Amino acid sequence: MLPLHIRFNGKCKTSALGIYPATSLKEAREKRDTAKKQIDGGIDPNENKKAGCPLDRGKIRHTSLSRCISRFQPLS
Repeated sequence: MLPLHIRFNGKCKTSALGIYPATSLKEAREKRDTAKKQIDGGIDPNENKKAGCPLDRGKIRHTSLSRCISRFQPLS
């Protein structure tokens, strides 16, 4: 993992830029620069990344659990 340690609103946070070698160092540097610009603009990069995620992780967990439970019938 390529971590980015940031300070936003007085709190230390860590953000993942990607996984090496799937994410090149050039891409990681570009993501770092984008995150720094967001911080300068008063935007939390972690929250911004979560807002842009098309998946609702709660629904995925619930769906997976529902599938698992529906496969098993109670023993009589």
